Amino acid sequence: MIKHTTKILISLLASTILMSGCFGIKDKKDNPEHKDHIPLKAQHVFAGHYASGIIEPLSSFVLLTGDNTKGQMGLPDKLILRFMHPMPEPRNISKIILRPTFSLILTNNNQLYAVGENKWGQFGIGDTKKLDKFQPIAEYVSDVAAGIDFIAVLRKDGTLMVSGHNNKGQLGTGDYVDRSIFVIVGHAITHISAGDQFLLSINQAGDLLGNGSNEFGQLGMNGRTNIMVPTTIFQQYVLDAAAGPNFSFAMLGNNVLFVSGNNTRGQLGLGDTIPRKVFTQVPIKLSIKKIALGNQHSILLANNGEMLVAGDNHEGQLGFEQPDIQSHFTHGASEVADIAATANGSIFIDTNNYIYASGSNKKGELGLGYALSSHGFDKLLDNEEHVHDERY
Repeated sequence: MIKHTTKILISLLASTILMSGCFGIKDKKDNPEHKDHIPLKAQHVFAGHYASGIIEPLSSFVLLTGDNTKGQMGLPDKLILRFMHPMPEPRNISKIILRPTFSLILTNNNQLYAVGENKWGQFGIGDTKKLDKFQPIAEYVSDVAAGIDFIAVLRKDGTLMVSGHNNKGQLGTGDYVDRSIFVIVGHAITHISAGDQFLLSINQAGDLLGNGSNEFGQLGMNGRTNIMVPTTIFQQYVLDAAAGPNFSFAMLGNNVLFVSGNNTRGQLGLGDTIPRKVFTQVPIKLSIKKIALGNQHSILLANNGEMLVAGDNHEGQLGFEQPDIQSHFTHGASEVADIAATANGSIFIDTNNYIYASGSNKKGELGLGYALSSHGFDKLLDNEEHVHDERY
C-alpha cells in the first residue's frame, strides 16, 4: 500500500513538473480553482506601467485591469483590479495609453480623452486640475504618445503638438518651460512614440527625429544629455520606432532593427548588458510587425506570427521559469496576433483570440486574478461577476 501510494505521488509530481516546464503556456481552464471562469478573448491588447486593457473581438467593449487606486483608469472603483473589468465609456476605441497616474483614450472618430492626474498640465486644457472621469481634450487626432508627465498629439494633417513637463526638453520647444496648453512643434509627422522623458517621431520623408533626455543614450546622440528640439537621428526610410523608458528601437525600411540606450538587463537584445550611446544593429533576420517595450525587457512580433523576447526575467516577464537575463532575442511563442508590455510583464493574443500573460501581477496589471508573479504564460479568464453581466 505504501509503495503504491508513493508511486502515485511520484507520478503526480512528475506531471506537475512537465506541465510547468521552463517556459511555455499554462492553460488554467482545467484548474478547479477557476472552474467558474471562462477564457477571455480579444482582438487588441494595450498595456501600461501597472495596468493593461483589451478590446473584445466583434464588439466595441473595452476591459481594463490593474492599479486604479487614484482613479487613473477612469473606472468607478478606486482600487486594484485583479481581473479585466468593463470600461463604461467612451466607446469605439482605437488606442489606450495607461500611465501610472493618468490614462488616455483615442477613439475611431479621432477624439482624444484623458483621465487622472494633470500635475504638469499634460492634458493641454490650460490648467493642472485632475480629471475624475474621461473628458475630451483634443480632436482631429490620428495618434497620441505619452511620457511620465507629458503628452504628444499627432493631428490628422501631420501636425505635432505637445503639452506638460519639459525639464529634459521632452516637449521639443527649445527651452525648459512647462506647457499646459498644446503647442505645435512639428509638421509632416507620420508616427510618434514617447519614453519617460523623451520623444521619437518619424516624418513623411522617413527620417527618425528625437528630442528630450539622452541620459542613457536613448536618442543615439553620443555625448549629448538633453536634446531641446526634434533632431534627426536617421536620414533613412524608417518604418517604425518605439520608445521604452530610457531605450529606443527603430525598424528601417529594409527590415533592419536598430537599438540604443539603457541595456542593464540585456533588453536591447545585443548579447550583452552594455548600454549603447549610438544606434546599433540587432542581429536578427525576421521582418518585425510590432515592438512592445517594458521597463527592462523587450518583445518583438514578427510578420510570421513568432514572438521574440529579450531582457530581464526576474518577475517572469519573458515567460521563463528561471529569473535569468536573456540578452539575445529568443523564441517566446508562435501564432501570435498582438503583443503588449507592462513595466515587468508581457501579454500576447494568439491567432484564436485567446490572451496569455506572464510576469509581475502585484497590482493586478496582467488580470490573472491573483497578486503573484507568473513565470510562464497563463491564459486570462473572465471575472465570474462579469461573465453574464450586461456590459455598461
